[in-house]
Amino acid sequence: MGYADDTLTCCESWEDQWKMHEWMRDFCHAHYFSLNALKCKYIISDCKGLSDNRWLWSVDGRAKITPIGSSEFFRYLGVWLSMDLNWSKQIQVLEKLIKDWRWKAFRAHIDVAQLRAAFNDYLWPKLESVLLYATIPKKVCLSWMSIIIETFGKRGGMNTVHTLNRCAFCVLADIPHIWLRAQTARTTELIVYLNSYNSIVGRTTRARFCALFKTSDPTIAVQRMEIQAQINSRESFRMCSSLQYLKSLGVNLKVKDRDDASPASNIIYELQCALLKPNIKSIIAYTDGSTDPRMSAPIPGVAFLSRMMGITLCGQEG
Repeated sequence: MGYADDTLTCCESWEDQWKMHEWMRDFCHAHYFSLNALKCKYIISDCKGLSDNRWLWSVDGRAKITPIGSSEFFRYLGVWLSMDLNWSKQIQVLEKLIKDWRWKAFRAHIDVAQLRAAFNDYLWPKLESVLLYATIPKKVCLSWMSIIIETFGKRGGMNTVHTLNRCAFCVLADIPHIWLRAQTARTTELIVYLNSYNSIVGRTTRARFCALFKTSDPTIAVQRMEIQAQINSRESFRMCSSLQYLKSLGVNLKVKDRDDASPASNIIYELQCALLKPNIKSIIAYTDGSTDPRMSAPIPGVAFLSRMMGITLCGQEG
């Protein structure tokens, strides 16, 4: 692995890495770029220490970029990474960020409204970009959530802050719950990747999903996932927590052919059964306000289902 600022190269062998680095040197030489040999991180999984002679040249050939071990941390696009997938450095950085935010809130005597804006506009964007990729334990996320809620409570003069329900507080305060939002973001990414056919990331994600359940057939993998009550976390499978989160929500996966236009679930029938009960005589359909329930042309969403099932819409759209 060769790393230069926000440029990253990954290879499976020393020979391929050397060729790619030489191409990088030619590119930098042609465009009058330079590489700082002291700042570049050149990581080898089986590095032999100072005696390892698999070093790389700088652009001008006057300095060496020496290899380092896989346990070395480096910062790439705002995230602290290591080839060993050790996230302790990143967890330490985020914890310091949260505690600094709390300290500044007490130091500046920020009121609750300003504190909420500081959390949503300053602190959360820094957390969100990392939580999507870093493997941070649930216990750590909940401890961070406690620090944040405690800060809100003390600045708001709440004496019962330690007995508050975290989820209820996040809903009422309109702030994201760190652990739940991280799971939602990772699960959304996983579903998108599983359904992606235009890039290699889709094929590799489906391959890892099948490997998790020890089969090469996606249909069998989905069936084994439904049967399996608990999906234990594994270091080599980052999707385990996302799949377990889906199971906790009662969400099932289904394998469909790309040319199959039938609905993935019988949602229309389920809505009919729920809404056409004898004690339901009217419903209120909330749409985005752009749908006219009286139009004769096909219309999407709830209004379409309501017209199809012959239920009278009452109330006002909003």
